[in-house]
Amino acid sequence: MIILINKKNILIYSIILLFFMHIIINCMYIFYNSKNNLNYYINNFNEKQFKINNTYITYYEKNIINNYSNRTKNVILLHGPFESSLNSYNLINKSLETLTNLKCNFNIFLIDLPGHGKSFKINNFDYSFRNVSSYINYLLENLNITDTLLICSNFSSSIGLNMISLNDKIFSQIILIDPIFNYNPTWENSKLFIKNKLLLLSSFIILNINKSSLNLSNYTTLYFNNKNSSNKYASKMINESSPISTLDIRSNIPIFAIINRKSYFNSTYIANLSNRFASIIFLPHIFPLEDIIDSRFKN
Repeated sequence: MIILINKKNILIYSIILLFFMHIIINCMYIFYNSKNNLNYYINNFNEKQFKINNTYITYYEKNIINNYSNRTKNVILLHGPFESSLNSYNLINKSLETLTNLKCNFNIFLIDLPGHGKSFKINNFDYSFRNVSSYINYLLENLNITDTLLICSNFSSSIGLNMISLNDKIFSQIILIDPIFNYNPTWENSKLFIKNKLLLLSSFIILNINKSSLNLSNYTTLYFNNKNSSNKYASKMINESSPISTLDIRSNIPIFAIINRKSYFNSTYIANLSNRFASIIFLPHIFPLEDIIDSRFKN
C-alpha cells in the first residue's frame, strides 16, 4: 500500500500545531506569572523615564560610590533586538562586585531601546540602528554623561558604532561582544524568532518538568520583559538598518572585541574590525567581563 504525502498539507498542519503550542505555553506563562506575582524590575537599579518628542525612553541607573568622589566613570549597556535591559543586567550582574573594588565611582546605565522593554512602542517610527542611536545619544547628552564605557553585544554593536559616529565626545571606549556586521535581515529575523519563540518555550517546559523554581522564576521574568519587545518592532529594527563596521568609524576611541564564535574568525570579519583609528583586542568569551572592565579602569 502506497501512501501519498501531500507536502503542502504537512506544512499547513505543522504551522497550525506550532500555533496552538504557542498559545498553550503562553497560557502556562501567564498562569505561572499570576500565581507567583512576578515583578519586572531590575534589582538595586532605579527605573527612570526620559521624554523625547512625546515618547519615553526607559532606563535603569545604579550608582556605585567608592569614596573617590574626584573621579566618576559611566558604564552603559545596550541590549539587542528581541531583548530588554534584563539581558544587559544579566551581562553586567557578576561584574558589579568588581566595580566596587576599583578606585573610582561608577554610574551604570541599562537602556531599553525604542520598541523594546518598557520604552515607547509606536508604528510610525524609524527603528533603524542609525535613528535609534540618535535617540540614545540625545538621552545621554541631556543627562550630561561623558567619559563613558559603552558595552554592546551582537546587533547592538551596530547601534553602539552608530552612536560613536554621531557623537564621539560622550564615549571613552567601547566593548563589542560578538559584534554582527554583515547580515541578511530575513535570515536573522528567522533565527531570532526561532530562538525567542521555539527554543525558549521548550526551555520553559524543561524547567517545569525539573521543578527548578529559582531558574523558572528568573526565566519567566526575563521572558515577559522581553515579550514586551514586540516582534514587529524588533524585526523592523533589523530590516530598516544598514550594516556598519569599525571601518565606518572615524574616531580615535579604542574599540575592544570579545569574540566567541569560531565562525567569526575569517578574513572578511577581521577586515570589518580593522581600521587605523581603533585598537582591537581579541579575547575568548570565557574571559570574564569583570576582568575586562577592571583592566579598562584600573589605572
